[in-house]
This record gives sequence, structure tokens and C-alpha cells, in this order.
Amino acid sequence: MKKKTILTLLISCLSLFVLAQASSKLDENNGFKDYKFGDKLKGYLKMKKFSDSYFVNDQNVLRIPAKDLSIGDIPVKYVDLYFIDSLLSKIEVFLPVQYNNDLLTACKNVFGTPDSMHYKSDTSGKKEDIPDMIVSESYWHGAEIKLSFSDLSNKFYTTPEKDSPLYKKLTVKLVYELKNYQELLAKKKDVIIETKTKSDF
Repeated sequence: MKKKTILTLLISCLSLFVLAQASSKLDENNGFKDYKFGDKLKGYLKMKKFSDSYFVNDQNVLRIPAKDLSIGDIPVKYVDLYFIDSLLSKIEVFLPVQYNNDLLTACKNVFGTPDSMHYKSDTSGKKEDIPDMIVSESYWHGAEIKLSFSDLSNKFYTTPEKDSPLYKKLTVKLVYELKNYQELLAKKKDVIIETKTKSDF
């Protein structure tokens, strides 16, 4: 009985160690490929490698075309970089929808089993609308960085439809963000409101 308890404890400890190592990979990488959290917006503007620049929720967003970028054999379509107070705080990586399952497998291989998953009970929307196709969302958490992946259902598509231009345009994305991303965003909004209030006097 004692041996069985010790063995169970050892297996539990080993599982936790492996999980912690996998999750810490997020912190080690500190971003995606050459895009690192804390990078300054100014450096990217100087390089002029972006194809589009716009504002979302008081954040500077740059869209970077991914010419030769890939995750293993999975080609990346483009990357959106979100800057709060001119510092990189969130990264969205867009990939062709047909690699949905391969991408989830690749994430599990690198970061381990997701720390948590959220399942949608209703996925009966129009096939053109990506949020209606999400079956589950997987999350990985490091100490400083978290990663999420929205798993898309392919049940709406028969084999001929998968060759259609519409299907080929659809993307699936990985979202890397700082753990305190929402706090940073809230602070930014408070500063903007405070500045606006002062300027009204």
C-alpha cells in the first residue's frame, strides 16, 4: 500500500514538473519568432516591414506579412502586433484554416496539454462566420505570458467546399499576450480618459 502511494505521488510530481517545463517555454520564448514582448513600436516603424497600421482599443496595431514564416511545415499568413504605450503586448498569428488540427497538435507538442479548455455547445452558425465555427478554445499559461488557440470545426465543409476560394481565405489564429495585458489596456484607457477630462477644463 505504501509503495503504491509513493508511486502515485512520484507520477503526480513528474506530471507537474513536465507541465511546468512546457508552460515555462512560453516565458522562455517571450513572444513569437523574432517578435518579442517589450519590443518598441519605433523600431518596427523604422523597418517599414508592415503592410498596414491602425488603432484598436487605444493600441497601435501593425500587420506584418509573413512571406517565409512558418510553424514547422505550417505556413503563416500574417502577424498582427499590438502595442500599448509603444511596447509590444500582444501578438496574433494567422494561419490557413486547413491546418487547424495540425496547429493544435504542434502547440501540444511544444507547450504540453492545455492548462484549460473551453467548449462551445452551439456551433450552428453560418459557415462564413468564424466565431460560429469555434468548437473549443485551448489555453496555455506561463508565469508572464499566455497563449490561446481557437479550434475551428470543419464539419460545415464537405470535401469539394474545402477547395472553394471562401474556405481557402479563412484563417485560424494563435494569440500570445502578456498575462497583465488586460490591466495594461485598462490603465491606458484610464490615462486617456483622465487626459481628456483635464483638456476639457
